[in-house]
Amino acid sequence: SRFVGQPLTEQERHLVGTLVRQSTHPLSVALAEQLPSGSESARLTELREEPGFGVSGRVNGTAIRVGSAKWVGTDELSEHGSSRVYVAIDDAVRGYFCFENTYRRGIKELLTQLCRRFTVALLSGDNDSERKNITALFGDNAEARFEQSPRDKLRYVQGALASGRRVMMLGDGLNDAGALKAATVGVAVVEDTNAFAPACDAILSATALHRLPRLLSLSRAGINIIKVSVGLSLLYNAVGLWYAASGALSPVVAAILMPASSVSVVLLTTAAVAVVARRKGLWQPWK
Repeated sequence: SRFVGQPLTEQERHLVGTLVRQSTHPLSVALAEQLPSGSESARLTELREEPGFGVSGRVNGTAIRVGSAKWVGTDELSEHGSSRVYVAIDDAVRGYFCFENTYRRGIKELLTQLCRRFTVALLSGDNDSERKNITALFGDNAEARFEQSPRDKLRYVQGALASGRRVMMLGDGLNDAGALKAATVGVAVVEDTNAFAPACDAILSATALHRLPRLLSLSRAGINIIKVSVGLSLLYNAVGLWYAASGALSPVVAAILMPASSVSVVLLTTAAVAVVARRKGLWQPWK
């Protein structure tokens, strides 16, 4: 990224770096990697993060605000094709960090596979300067909505659920927390699996995002495997009950066979899922 505006001193860069490290937003993470970290004795107070806008706080008594133009109290300078993170120090807007938009590895292939099987929509908090590139990735039939607030995303998911759809929401920040929680399945995409993630049903490492279609296929296969295992267990118990009722089984043998039913279901399910996962290239027991 590059900084446009009144240059920040090294001390100010340390202060901004200390603040953005408190946020898990992708742009905050990217910015934190480029800024020097503050000293361990840095005193951070009044920390506040507003989903969809930015983060603010006082670092060693200096008021820092980092986020959208509206968050720091200025107007968007012009329409642009990059992401901007504005910085204000002691209520004075100093400028913005400019990030060129890049896409994750394998995103084109990922979206191609998903669009074949599902209805896919993009809900973005950024401006629509990337609409042309997004349309090329998603295809003309996919829905793309820009400048979406966290509430807008939540309303979209609730509307889809109300129409009888099952919704899987993928999000990578607090801006998506409400929609992730409301969706049938919420998946948080994170750069660091040890970092804080919004309330969700699953956490997916960003480096493994391209595996999503295979993971969905594995989950479908897993459901079928469970159904077959439960069916076999019911048949096993029905046959055992018939033999027990007819007096062909002693109480001791019946007592042994009963837990064997549960063990066999667990072993069968585990082995079958492992085989399917291996075939899909997802089984890596050594990691």
